[in-house]
Amino acid sequence: MHRGYIKIWRKIKDSGLYQMPETFALFMHLLTEATHQPRRVGAVKLERGQYVAGRIQLAAELQQTERKIRTGIERLQELEIISVETTNRYSIYTIVNYNIYQDSDQQATSERPASDQQATSERPASDQQATTKQTHKHKEQNTEGIKKKPVADYSPEFECFWQAYPYKTGKDKAFESWLKRNPNLQEVLNSLAWQSLSDNWTKENGKFIPMPSTYLNQGRWKDEPLKLKAHPQTRQTENDRVREAARKILFGANEEKAIESI
Repeated sequence: MHRGYIKIWRKIKDSGLYQMPETFALFMHLLTEATHQPRRVGAVKLERGQYVAGRIQLAAELQQTERKIRTGIERLQELEIISVETTNRYSIYTIVNYNIYQDSDQQATSERPASDQQATSERPASDQQATTKQTHKHKEQNTEGIKKKPVADYSPEFECFWQAYPYKTGKDKAFESWLKRNPNLQEVLNSLAWQSLSDNWTKENGKFIPMPSTYLNQGRWKDEPLKLKAHPQTRQTENDRVREAARKILFGANEEKAIESI
């Protein structure tokens, strides 16, 4: 059964989704399931580019855990790819800029009367070429207002942070967060030194490392390392360990004799 098609722009490769396969699968599912025209699903009124579902439903459809679905939704929101309206029963997912990316001039052309299309095809080639150039120019003018304001050159402090951060995705978004929070670089680097070695960041190939923008927005460099309580029988201060090592180096196997002679 023919169900139509969607358009995928090549610049999606620059969004960071390629490095997040489960989140990418979630986005593609929302995009293909989003309604292409306003309609109602039960009591819910959907606009073009929207899809209504719950996390349990999405988990079943994608064969992912609810936790992975929740993480994927958060990442898509951080990347400003979707927006979400949540109730206690369901959520409405909206594809950001759906109309911009899914509107098709080819579709509009195919719906023109056959006589009009025939007349167009019979026009002189030079006239058609001029019309094509005007159309492209008109498109460029229309998209100028849509394009986001370019991000300024990255600051040296941010570049130091970016080189030290183990999960490199969404650099422009992270730089915006850096400018907004304006953290102390040395404090950030000191925190990354122990956070990069923590269990949460190293398990499952770094799966739980937050996105750089999330790290900065939440002020995660202010986190403190987890302090584990040593068992009373094994508790030993660093000074005790140093003294014990020094005695072994100085006296070796004759440690007891040396102590008796003191």
